[in-house]
Amino acid sequence: MEWLKIPILNNEYYVIVCVGQPKEVMKFTRKHFEDKEIPEKEFTDDTRGKSFSRKGYPPLLYIKLKSSDTDFFGTLAHEAVHAVQNIWEIIGEENHGEVFAYSVGAIVRETARFIKKKAS
Repeated sequence: MEWLKIPILNNEYYVIVCVGQPKEVMKFTRKHFEDKEIPEKEFTDDTRGKSFSRKGYPPLLYIKLKSSDTDFFGTLAHEAVHAVQNIWEIIGEENHGEVFAYSVGAIVRETARFIKKKAS
C-alpha cells in the first residue's frame, strides 16, 4: 500500500490518497482515524474508490483501481471532489468556484506525479 499527503490551500488542510490492497488500506485508514470499528465492507465492496472523512481528521481517499486502469483518474477526480467538499465544510466556505476546482486539480495532479515518479 502506498499513500501521499496533498496540501489544500495551505499546510493546515490536506488530503491523504491511498492506493493498495483493501486489507492494507483498511488498517491504515483505521489507524489514521483512530477508529478500529470502520467496517471491512467499506474496503471490499464493488466501488472503485471511497472518500472517508471524520470530524477533526483530514479526508482520506482510497482508490482500489490500478493506476493503469482507464477509470483510475476519473475515480480519483470523483473522490477528490468529496474530499475538497469536506474541507470546504470544515472552513465554512460556500463558494465552489475556481479555488475549489484548483484544489481538486491539485489532488489529481500530485497523485499523477507520484505515480509517474514511482514508475521511473
